[in-house]
Amino acid sequence: MLFTCKNVCPCGPAVPWKPVSFALSDRTMLDQIKSNQIYWTLFKQLIDDGVNRQLIALLSFWYSHQQASVVWLNTQSSPFCVGNGTEQGGILSPYLFTRYIRPLLTMIAFSSVGCHIGGIAVNIFAYADDIVLLAPSWHALQDLLSLNVAKNWV
Repeated sequence: MLFTCKNVCPCGPAVPWKPVSFALSDRTMLDQIKSNQIYWTLFKQLIDDGVNRQLIALLSFWYSHQQASVVWLNTQSSPFCVGNGTEQGGILSPYLFTRYIRPLLTMIAFSSVGCHIGGIAVNIFAYADDIVLLAPSWHALQDLLSLNVAKNWV
């Protein structure tokens, strides 16, 4: 990603900085949607978006009653409760995760920290649970990370 950023950001003799990027690119963020408090934050966001309350009630029941079992050598375990995360590979998982982190994405995107291209701060790229922060320096990258910490996101 840094190679791509160097091609996009104006780096040359007239620009005293070289862009830095930081990737949060694993399932750990998606898997952290696990506590009731976080689920209810998500469900409140969906209510604020005007999502049908019956659908939200269904999701609430679904995620609070998740069960799984293990199959090994033609033997299946007894079901057990799954207490964290959204379903890996589930069709709703990317949407729910993206909706949950929308305030974080908005906060970073509208901060003035980042590489400026055509007068626009370009500082975050996100797709599903992959997030890349882009900053003109290590100090600016720390400022972006501090925004996240201040809001208890990362």
